[in-house]
Amino acid sequence: MALQSQTPIHLISRPDKQALIDAYVGKPLEGLRTPAMIIDRKLFAQNCASMHKKAREWGASFRAHVKTHKSAEGTRLQLISEEDQTHAIIVSTLMEAWEVVRSGLVADSTVKDILYGLPVAVNKIADLSELWDELAKYGGLVRLLVDNPDQISSLEEFERQRDHPRRWSVFVKINGGQNRAGVMPGSSQFFSVLDAIFKSSAVTLHGFYGHAGNSYASTSLSEASSFLSGEVQAVNDAAEHAIKTMAQLNSQPSVTQPFILAVGSTPTAHAASAETRKALAKALHGTLELHAGNYAMLDLQQQHTGLIDHARIAQHVQTTVISYYPGRSPNGSDEALVDAGAIAFSKDTGPSGSFGEVIGLPWTLSRISQEHGILTSNDPSASPLKLGTVVKIVGQHACLIAALWDTAGQERFRSVTRSYYRGAAGAILVYDITNRESFTNLSRWLADARTLASPNLVVVLVGNKSDREEDREVEWAEASRWAAENDVHFLEASSLTGENVEAPFLLAARAILLAIESGTLDPEKIGSGVSYGDRALRRVNSSSRLSFGSLSGARRRGGTVKLKVKDWIPGSSKCC
Repeated sequence: MALQSQTPIHLISRPDKQALIDAYVGKPLEGLRTPAMIIDRKLFAQNCASMHKKAREWGASFRAHVKTHKSAEGTRLQLISEEDQTHAIIVSTLMEAWEVVRSGLVADSTVKDILYGLPVAVNKIADLSELWDELAKYGGLVRLLVDNPDQISSLEEFERQRDHPRRWSVFVKINGGQNRAGVMPGSSQFFSVLDAIFKSSAVTLHGFYGHAGNSYASTSLSEASSFLSGEVQAVNDAAEHAIKTMAQLNSQPSVTQPFILAVGSTPTAHAASAETRKALAKALHGTLELHAGNYAMLDLQQQHTGLIDHARIAQHVQTTVISYYPGRSPNGSDEALVDAGAIAFSKDTGPSGSFGEVIGLPWTLSRISQEHGILTSNDPSASPLKLGTVVKIVGQHACLIAALWDTAGQERFRSVTRSYYRGAAGAILVYDITNRESFTNLSRWLADARTLASPNLVVVLVGNKSDREEDREVEWAEASRWAAENDVHFLEASSLTGENVEAPFLLAARAILLAIESGTLDPEKIGSGVSYGDRALRRVNSSSRLSFGSLSGARRRGGTVKLKVKDWIPGSSKCC
């Protein structure tokens, strides 16, 4: 495969923490601009302590999954509580792992053991190796999941190229029946993986890892306990097979003794207790390790399992009622429009069928679009919601909800934003002339756009808030020079007064049409960002200073062209 880039941690900037404290600490929550995600630190910490207690009572060590909150503060609370402490985490992305390093949690020995939570891919090995190098400076290490012999071969090939080869600590990922990832204990592929591990000089078998994702269907403690028992049985059977296989080998392979039997999900972890440990039917062929992640924040899906009550949910989204529609729902109930939608809640639903529930009021988040949602009244006698009312909504899946929010205060992660300009033919890049930080962020936004959009991307740079000349932090000449150096069009505009607001779109459209006419951009080619539409092209008003090209090629085909010029890409959350 082609050589891929590595995690661009050096390109990711974060705001100064003290600046955030100065801006927000001490102010009422109701004063936050909506939509806003709120995490109750006290509840979060209590949930973490409770999980440490459960793991201890169950007789297991604990490994915290950090993917739900993706924050240094949350990771520290997950690892150190009044009940216990651990130094082991799981990450779902390499960016999470590198942020753990960058936040100082490795240097201060809070984190010593990072497990990458997907079966290792060949395109991630070099990145993971650099991560291990960084942890090794402080006595830490990186562990991997494997479920295919070729993954072992890839690790061997990588280590052969090193001056000082080393062994990776690996778990075999076990398929507990949900068929997401992993191998079934006792299957031919399972033994193929074991054989590759035992013959390899590049890996050490640390244990067996299971995750009962299907346990989210639990509705009682007994059901969750059954899923937990199934997890333990699967990894224990795998360990038993491994022990029997090793007994037949001529030489002792590199393994951890005893094996680590890693199991867990938030529902099954909540079911872990001294009683469920006693109920394990078979002797264990290793030491138990419990893992979970959602438990720190919780959500409606977890509430539906019957293992937690609503009072333990540590997160919600604040949103403002922006319109109201009496009697509009099919059953005659009132509806209200709020300023939070799929970008704030995700599109995950749960057994309740809704996208979220309003706290303390009989309203349900019944429908969502990208940036807004529809609340439906559950009680005909309930008082109408006044415009401007701020309501608190608990969503279905905290992991996805939190992934849509940047802890720096922006409303979404750049990874989510990227999906809006993938394959675009044109992009309008906006910064705030009164905010220098928004200008300095332009390079990374432009790099992202040019990486993900069509090869001949047309970019227009817009300096917004030209009406606020007295507050200017970025001079016109400086921005013009940056635009010339980066081969993008440039103008300034004011979204407040309307000056030049249409101009960027006209400029982008004209440039795209000229590119089509010159043959630089081919509308027939997938990924060009341009597709044929069913409406005739409309000429721009002749009084406009900008005009479209003739697009003779499109006319010859007898078709029309629909331009895919994606939405403005914000230079910072303060812009516009």
